[in-house]
Amino acid sequence: YRETLGDTTLTIAGEIRFLDRKTSAVLDSAAIQIGSLRWRSVGAVEAELEGDRLTVSRLTLGMDSGRVELVGNLRLKENRVDARGALRGVDLARGMGIAESAATLGGVADGEFIVVGPLEDPEIQAELGVLHPRIQGFKGDTLALGLQYMPGLLSIETARWAAGGGSISLSGSARPHLTLQDWIRALTLKE
Repeated sequence: YRETLGDTTLTIAGEIRFLDRKTSAVLDSAAIQIGSLRWRSVGAVEAELEGDRLTVSRLTLGMDSGRVELVGNLRLKENRVDARGALRGVDLARGMGIAESAATLGGVADGEFIVVGPLEDPEIQAELGVLHPRIQGFKGDTLALGLQYMPGLLSIETARWAAGGGSISLSGSARPHLTLQDWIRALTLKE
C-alpha cells in the first residue's frame, strides 16, 4: 500500500486481517517520508484497529540517525493520543531535516517520553540526554533535560548543559503562546 498527500508519503507492506469490527496488522515494513525526511520500520510493526481506536503494540522507526520506538493508541474520531516512546541515538539536526551547516539545532539524543491528550496540544513528559548538543552557535559536551508540557505551560524540571570543565543548570517554567502542533510546524518550516 502506498499513499501520497502533498510532500508526505506512507508506504506499508504486510499482513492485514479483518475480524468483525477489529482489524489487526503485522507489517513487514512501513515507511513515512515527509519532504526529504524518511523514517522506515525496523522489524515488524504490530497494530490493531477496533472502532476508532488504533493501538500500536510495536513500532520502531529507523532513520539514518538513530531510531524512535513507539507504543500506544490513537483515538481517530477524537484526535487523541496516549503513547510512550524512546529515542535511541537520534541526530537531532538530521532527524528534523535541518541542514548540518545551519547548526541551528544538533546533537545525538537518547531518552524516553510520554504523550497524552489531544493531538493538537497534548501533555508531554520527557527525560532526554543529548551528546554534543548545539543550539545556534553554542556547543556543549552534554545536555540533560527533564521537562513536562501541559497546554499553555512548559515546566523544565532539570536542564543541565556541560562543556569542558563547566556547566550550567536551569529550571523553571514558561507560558508558550503556541500550541505544540503550531510550534512543531514552525520548527519544521524553519519559521
